[in-house]
Amino acid sequence: MSKQAPTLGRLLAMVLFALSCFGLLLFLWTSFGGPAPLKPKGYRLEVPFDEATQLTQNADVRVSGVPIGKVVALDTDGQGRTLATLELRARYAPVHRDARATLRLKTLLGETFVELTRGTPDAPLLPEGARLPRSQVQGTVELDEVLRAFDAPTRRAFKRGLQGAAAILRDRGPDLNDALGGLAGTAQRGAGLLAVLHAQEDALSHGVRDTGRVFAALGRDDGAVRRLVTSADRVLRTTARRDPDVRALLRRLPTFQDELRPTLEEADRLLADARPVLAQLRRAAPDVRPVLRDGTALAPELERLFADVDPVVRASAAGLPALRRTVDAARPLVGVLDPLARDLRPVADYVGRYQRELMQSWMNVAASTQATFKPAGAQGRLHYLRVLIPIWTEALVNQAKRLPTNRHNAYLAPGALAKLGQGGLESFSCSHTSNPPALPALGTAPPCKVQAPWAFGGQTAAFPRLREVAP
Repeated sequence: MSKQAPTLGRLLAMVLFALSCFGLLLFLWTSFGGPAPLKPKGYRLEVPFDEATQLTQNADVRVSGVPIGKVVALDTDGQGRTLATLELRARYAPVHRDARATLRLKTLLGETFVELTRGTPDAPLLPEGARLPRSQVQGTVELDEVLRAFDAPTRRAFKRGLQGAAAILRDRGPDLNDALGGLAGTAQRGAGLLAVLHAQEDALSHGVRDTGRVFAALGRDDGAVRRLVTSADRVLRTTARRDPDVRALLRRLPTFQDELRPTLEEADRLLADARPVLAQLRRAAPDVRPVLRDGTALAPELERLFADVDPVVRASAAGLPALRRTVDAARPLVGVLDPLARDLRPVADYVGRYQRELMQSWMNVAASTQATFKPAGAQGRLHYLRVLIPIWTEALVNQAKRLPTNRHNAYLAPGALAKLGQGGLESFSCSHTSNPPALPALGTAPPCKVQAPWAFGGQTAAFPRLREVAP
């Protein structure tokens, strides 16, 4: 065994090895929740818990699920309560006086952490080392307390249920994992179904109520219930024998749903467009039956008509090309008539505004010429013209200015004659009502009302102005 003095390099290597071991141990210690040595203390407060048997040191302190500190010490306050000392990180300290605390479980195995609320911003701050009032610490309901709330038969039934679930899930771990893996997609697709059910809430409630009535009726008939169970068992056995087909159907069902969704969206848009049409058809539905009844009597005539159409169809083989040649030859004529049509269009639009007045004028012509009389010695009756000749002051003597009783209007608006029995016709202007009367008036003149401007050709004026339509 050789003995020699250690060199500087060996000393440095031993020191580095020792420091690295210490650093690794310190890292493992802090990773598992241990306190770091020589670390400065943070903001601390004490929280009394009535029952904290599963709370341990280095347990998390969280706010809305976010870790903000650790439980650094556990003690008792002499009254059977656990006094937990919480140390919070600097960025989350201090808390306010109305802060609240409770114990939560991370897992069913009992890993406990402290859930803390920091209080409202307007409340005073809680000083370092203060104790949170017991009234602001909420109690925790443990799983064993929930189970102890059940009576003995319920606990036995719950135990049998868990044992049955264990038997069902035995050797079905991969299937359960697949089901849980597809749960997110099922939940997303189920949101649309739930939205539809929410929109059909009334129909769904009626369906559930009617289902309850059906089950109530079945419950009163034991034989029907037995037959229903037997039939359901037969259906399930048949379904079990077709398990490969059911699996294939379920595999194809998502693709079918994806392809069906655009069709349903198109159907929804079509329904929105068809709703007004259906509303109109609903009002016309009572008239459809007589139309169909009359159409039955008309069917033989239509059949003969269609038979007579056949020669027309055969003749159209030569007639349609001739018609096409005629249309092609008429193009120069259409080019000549187009400017004339543009000039006639404003006239036609203007006359179209006075359709009612034109119809009334032709009816007045018929009414004025329909009267007859039979002169003495004549063989037949003769028609005579009935004319009403009004006589007023202006008809007696020519006037240099319009009399104040004059109610002239050369540009009556469409429908203006309907106001004849509703206060009198409207005048084009009332500026002459201040003229001196040259002759005494025959009767009392109606009040003068100026006709309001009316729209024609995209402009509103007292009288229309016809303009050529631009090509």
